[in-house]
Amino acid sequence: MLPKFIKPRFFDALSNMTGRYVQPEPYHKAEGLVKKVYDQVIDEFFINAPMTTHAVSPEMLAGVWMAEREIVLTDNHLSREDKEALGVTISQVNSCAYCEDLMNSVVYGANELELAEQMRYHKQDEITDERTRLLHAWAQSVYDQDAEILYQPPFTHDEAPEVIGVAMMLSYFNRYAQVFFSGSPLATPISSTTLKSILYRLTGVELRESVLRRLRPGRSIGLLGPADLPQDLQWAAGNSTISAAISRWASAVEKAASAHVPQRVREVVKNEIKSWQGAPMGLSRAWLTPKTVGLNQANAAAVRLALLTALSPEQMSDDIIDAYKEHYNDTALVVTVSWSAFMASKRVTGWLADKTGYFDQHQYAVAS
Repeated sequence: MLPKFIKPRFFDALSNMTGRYVQPEPYHKAEGLVKKVYDQVIDEFFINAPMTTHAVSPEMLAGVWMAEREIVLTDNHLSREDKEALGVTISQVNSCAYCEDLMNSVVYGANELELAEQMRYHKQDEITDERTRLLHAWAQSVYDQDAEILYQPPFTHDEAPEVIGVAMMLSYFNRYAQVFFSGSPLATPISSTTLKSILYRLTGVELRESVLRRLRPGRSIGLLGPADLPQDLQWAAGNSTISAAISRWASAVEKAASAHVPQRVREVVKNEIKSWQGAPMGLSRAWLTPKTVGLNQANAAAVRLALLTALSPEQMSDDIIDAYKEHYNDTALVVTVSWSAFMASKRVTGWLADKTGYFDQHQYAVAS
């Protein structure tokens, strides 16, 4: 295993191997709130570029870390291992190879080798434990609003904030990563299942100490002050720690967006996400054209970036980013991508919560 003082640098470098468009803030330059967050991440998980690229907005960084920690990384009604494994399946549904590989390495690190292999080859239907198999079947159906399993979820009302929270967290990171990373850092130069297995296992070994650690809920909450839980995230209200984390995250994202995303852009994007039902947008980007009619060049560039992030991140390309950067800086770029990914993920959890039958009907279906 790598020496403890080298490991953070190793994972920082590994996670940014396929990075593009922005550079994460390195640990040695971190100050104030950013340093506090980095110290917690290093202590309890592993430093990684999808997290550190948020540092251009310190409160947004703190918000996304506390949501990740309190939803996914702590044991509650569900174990950390259960939730991290669900993250692999959600990442597959969202076609995010970056998150899929890193999350599956975490599962390898937890020594859940059979489950890791089943997920790697998309064989979740062969999972022997019925409860686990059904949870993954639910995760595979998050965009199929007619799926019976969404109406008869394999989790209880008390478990819902964690399971729905995992869907939100990974749907957010999947969109974010598809913009700022060009593929998996564990991709092999040749198509070799053996080499990929070696990479998974080696990475898992290095992550094992962090992955097997049992974290105390609530440590991160003090990074930001209290905030109200938005109406369309009330599914989290039954878990006080998750509610506290998500409300602070939501507030930080909205505050950053108010400063860096023009109001007209936010209006257009909100309206589009509000009517989105989860269907793929198609192979062409022609659907974007009518969304920018009547907008000036700066707003049109921001709308294209935001809508691709939210609804079709796999269609992101250099020309979209280049056009955006003609009008905005890197901080605005990160904030716009983060806000758009957050809004889309919130929309997904709206219909997921609605269909469980555990909450007031239609309370969460509209992105605010």
